[in-house]
Amino acid sequence: MRGVTNSSFNNPSALVPNFIVGNSMVAGVIGSFLLFSGYFVSKHEIPSYWIFMHYISPFKYPFEGFLINEFSYSKKCFEYLFGACVVRGEDILKEAELGGETTRWKNVGLMMGFILVSRFISYAILRYRCSQGVILKA
Repeated sequence: MRGVTNSSFNNPSALVPNFIVGNSMVAGVIGSFLLFSGYFVSKHEIPSYWIFMHYISPFKYPFEGFLINEFSYSKKCFEYLFGACVVRGEDILKEAELGGETTRWKNVGLMMGFILVSRFISYAILRYRCSQGVILKA
């Protein structure tokens, strides 16, 4: 189908008439979400006027969920100093200010919410465009 990409961020491509423009928009949106999700810039380093991007980024929640899954209850030592362990998994979570089990499931719920809302918006846009005869036949 023309105007629909094969990604979970297909809302912009449903809005624009050209597939190439839609893909360009998706690339810009994904790049900005990755920048502010915590992969590249931590929450504490984001300027206050951009902090909203941290919370609306759909990459924030799986990233934090994976960190919690990997480092909670970890017996593994990540840094030694003079033969003694100074950094464990729990220390990494405390430094990043990530919670435990409840935060993990909150992140899963928010990820599912992002998926459902994104799909619903895409469906509504495409439904509207089809009813208006806007989508061109290939």
